[in-house]
Amino acid sequence: MIVDDHAVLRDGIRYLCLTASDLTLVGEAANGEDALALCYELLPDVVLMDLMMPGMNGIATTRAIREQYPEVKILVLTSFNTQDLLRQAIEAGAHSYVLKDASTEDIINAIRFTYKGLTVFPVSSSDVKFTPRQLQVLKLMIKGLNNKQIAKALGLSFHTVRFHVSEILSKLGVSNRTEAVAVALEEKLVETKDF
Repeated sequence: MIVDDHAVLRDGIRYLCLTASDLTLVGEAANGEDALALCYELLPDVVLMDLMMPGMNGIATTRAIREQYPEVKILVLTSFNTQDLLRQAIEAGAHSYVLKDASTEDIINAIRFTYKGLTVFPVSSSDVKFTPRQLQVLKLMIKGLNNKQIAKALGLSFHTVRFHVSEILSKLGVSNRTEAVAVALEEKLVETKDF
């Protein structure tokens, strides 16, 4: 279900759902009040929630939906990428957060990941800070080494490397090594001259 006060964006999401055979748009709301009524009627799996709407805003609507329908997952879809809004959305019960200027594929994948109970957040290279050790591990991940090989190369235990990899995935907001490597290269989080 999509909740956004802009008809053009709702049209875009409707089209997006037509292109993905595993997604079905079950309802649309232009404000928070209508969204609550529709949740009662439709009980959607995932709600795409705009934050800036007249009347009941997206944060308040997210909180109300999560309180009344805890099984419904909320994916915030917004133009605003600020830590404060992200924090408020998470505190209100949002599962994921994606920017409106994300690619079609990224938005579709964010819906899929949110449905599966995974979290998705926008990544900006300026927001991600790695420890020197995490950078070493990430560089070896990019080179294609597995955890055992990284442990040997850095003189660390397998469990320590696994912890660092887990922290890297968490900081990048991704669910696997392949995505971590792709984001790290795309966002230029490591110097390519190192390879």
